[in-house]
Amino acid sequence: MAELSEEAVEALFGQQLAEWETARTNYAKLSRVEERKLTVNGSTIIVQYNPERLRSSAARWIEPLSSTDSASSASLTDLQSSSG
Repeated sequence: MAELSEEAVEALFGQQLAEWETARTNYAKLSRVEERKLTVNGSTIIVQYNPERLRSSAARWIEPLSSTDSASSASLTDLQSSSG
C-alpha cells in the first residue's frame, strides 16, 4: 500500500468538504465540542462533551429536543456543576 503525503490527505479532505454538504455541516459542528482534562489516581483522562453526538445517535429513536429544552443547551461546565 502506498503512503499518502500530508499534502495529499489535506487536498482530499478539502475536496470532500467542498463537495459534500453533510461532511461540511458535520465538520462545522465539531466546533461545539468541549473537552476537559481530569487527573484521576495519577492518570490524565480527557472528557469530551459533544452535543451533536447525542442528536445524531438518538435521531432514529427519539424526537429532537426543542431549542427551549435546557438539556439541549447544557455545556460540559453545566453538567459538571450539577453532578457535584
